[in-house]
Amino acid sequence: MRTCINEKRHLNHHQSIQRAVKFDHSESVRLELKAETLFRLLKNQQLCAEDFDCLDCESKQCVLRLMLDSILIAQPNF
Repeated sequence: MRTCINEKRHLNHHQSIQRAVKFDHSESVRLELKAETLFRLLKNQQLCAEDFDCLDCESKQCVLRLMLDSILIAQPNF
């Protein structure tokens, strides 16, 4: 009986988490990443440059360099 109560609590907790995780897919999020993290995401194709916008010229230039570097690493004979 005790296990059944714990399972119900776990299930209720899981359901409340699922409700909290729902979000509007049109929302945007402003965040800051380290260049090495962005490079890793681009290199591993976990993030595409079409998925985000740069907020200033310096960031845009950095992203362009990171994209080029990630392409060169992915294509060693290039």
